[in-house]
Amino acid sequence: MALGKAVVSTTVGAEGLEVAPERDLLLGDTAERFPEQLVRALENDALPARLGAAGRARVCARYDWSAAVARLDAFYGELGAPSPPGPLSPAGREERSGRCASTAWDRGSAYLHGRYWSGFLVDGQVLLDCPPQTLVHLFKLGVASSAIELVLLTHAHSDHIGGMDLLLLDMKRTHAERSAPPLVGAPPGMYERLRAIVGTSTRLPERGDAALDWHELHDGDALERGPWRVECVKLEHDAELVALDYRVRAAGGAVLAYTGDTRDCAAVDRLVAGAGLLIAECATDRASGHFEWNDLRRCARGCPQRHACW
Repeated sequence: MALGKAVVSTTVGAEGLEVAPERDLLLGDTAERFPEQLVRALENDALPARLGAAGRARVCARYDWSAAVARLDAFYGELGAPSPPGPLSPAGREERSGRCASTAWDRGSAYLHGRYWSGFLVDGQVLLDCPPQTLVHLFKLGVASSAIELVLLTHAHSDHIGGMDLLLLDMKRTHAERSAPPLVGAPPGMYERLRAIVGTSTRLPERGDAALDWHELHDGDALERGPWRVECVKLEHDAELVALDYRVRAAGGAVLAYTGDTRDCAAVDRLVAGAGLLIAECATDRASGHFEWNDLRRCARGCPQRHACW
């Protein structure tokens, strides 16, 4: 329908779509009626064009990003969350909590083909993880890599750090535009993981080099950069690596809690306590080492403030 093509479907096939039979599409629910509708569309030159135009108009009016985001914005407004001050970029989706705004690259997983991997940009300065498409989406948003003050990496899986190679390359190119080197916070072993990826290239400076402020973080550590204060919480994801999640506090006092990948565990309550915005990655089952939707609901119910949960 979005392509302006005539659609013949069953009632079940069109279930959940706000469309009208004969206006937006044709329906056929029996073995006899379905081919009749196909023949009808093929033999009437005007009918496919009319259905295609009406169907596309319906998709644009109801399911385009601008329409979908407006409904999402209204929903968060009902929850008491402030609204974004203007239209969202097609490169991402934005949510706000107090004075802290985050833009999502996308919400796909390592195994969800056809979507980008999850990553977030906070107030145009802080990256939460760095999936492979990060640099492309920074360009789409008009954000130079030199504007990134802080990069927080949760763990060493490629869907969370696969964009670091090209990001570091571009940061090297724009180094002269900076007043201070970018600060990268990551769990133990992350520097070695990135070194294995980039090899001997100087785009990953040596530890202690003035071009990169690298911090190896542990549970309970805190760091600051400009108006940002970050607290680290160790959670449980993959037994073969350390996974750190982050509480990011903005200058106005708003707190964003970011889970990255984790299963539900006792430390989650410490991560989200008092946060105004929770960004949590979910899967369909706990066995994968990720949050499951019921874990997210429990977490939201147990928090003293309302959260926008992703």
